[in-house]
Amino acid sequence: MWKQFWRKTWTWIINYKLKNLTLSNESPDKKEKENINIDISKCSSICTNLKSIYITKNNNNFLPIEVILKNPGQNNWPFPCFFVCDEISSQIKGDKIKLKPNNSLEYKFNIKINLQKIKRTGTYLSEWQLRNEQNEKFGEKITFKIKVIFDKKLILKSKYKKDFKSELQNKINEIKAKPDIALRFSVNSIKNALLRTKGNKDEAIKLLITQNKNKGETLI
Repeated sequence: MWKQFWRKTWTWIINYKLKNLTLSNESPDKKEKENINIDISKCSSICTNLKSIYITKNNNNFLPIEVILKNPGQNNWPFPCFFVCDEISSQIKGDKIKLKPNNSLEYKFNIKINLQKIKRTGTYLSEWQLRNEQNEKFGEKITFKIKVIFDKKLILKSKYKKDFKSELQNKINEIKAKPDIALRFSVNSIKNALLRTKGNKDEAIKLLITQNKNKGETLI
C-alpha cells in the first residue's frame, strides 16, 4: 500500500515539473511573438492622477512623483515597456522606469524629477511617454507642470548678496572717481580696502593711503 502511494506521489511530482519546464521553455518565444504582433499605434494610455505640482525648493534635489497609468484600450502594451522622459522637450528631467505586466490594467509607480539645475522660482514642464524596447513611443504624452518656489531664506540670502555686490561696486566707482586715487590704486585694492572696512568709504581711503605709505608710495 505504501509503495503504491509513493509511486503515485513521485509520478505526480515528476509530471508537474516536466509541465512547468515545458511552459517556461515556450513562454519567451510566445511573448516575443506576441510583442511582434502588437501594433503600438493602437496602444493607448492615460494618467489618472495627473495634476499640477507645487514644491518649495530648499536643499532637495529630487522630487518624487507618484504616477498611475491605465490602459483604457483593447490592445495590450508590449512588455517590457518603459516610461521615459523626453530629453528634448522637458525643462526638467528624470530617469526612465521599466514596467512589467501585472494582473490588472493599472500601473502604479514613482518617478524622480531632477531639480538640481533649477535656480529660480517658476513653472517647469516635464514630458513623459511610454516606449517599447525599440524606443518607439506609444500612448498619450503626459506632461507634469511643476511650480517651483524657492525657500524665502534662500531668496533673501541671494537678494542680500546681489544688493551687497551692487552697493560695493557703486562705492568702488565713487572712490575711483577721485583723481588722486584713480591713478594710484587698482580696482582690486579698493575692493579689498572696502571689504576690510565693512564698506566705509572714508576708512577705505585712509587704509589705502596708509598701506601705500608703508610701501614707499609705489603704485599698486
